[in-house]
Amino acid sequence: MDFTNIFEVDKWIQAYLILKLFDFITGFAKAGLAKNWRSDKLRKGILLVLLELIAIIFAGILDQLLSLNFLLITTKTLFVFKECLSIKENLEEVGIGLPKDITDAIETINPDKENKEE
Repeated sequence: MDFTNIFEVDKWIQAYLILKLFDFITGFAKAGLAKNWRSDKLRKGILLVLLELIAIIFAGILDQLLSLNFLLITTKTLFVFKECLSIKENLEEVGIGLPKDITDAIETINPDKENKEE
């Protein structure tokens, strides 16, 4: 059993890490403009990054052990899309709108979309 691909920094992990950085930056901007700095929220965010990385590694281990070959890429993809949603929300809250094509594409993966439409 080869576990080397679990720790491979592929394009999905690179995208996740870059988007996570952008999420932190846009989150800082949102907090700064609202004058709502909270260190507990920052600590929680850092902890969540670590837990998300553990979830990715865990999915990779399960993928290898069970020979499923879809859990790892699915988990990485979901975390990348989650970061896109968060960045979009942060930008909107500070008054920066994204082009409609981008927001439409991001909204197709928004799990809360149905709740907002009702």
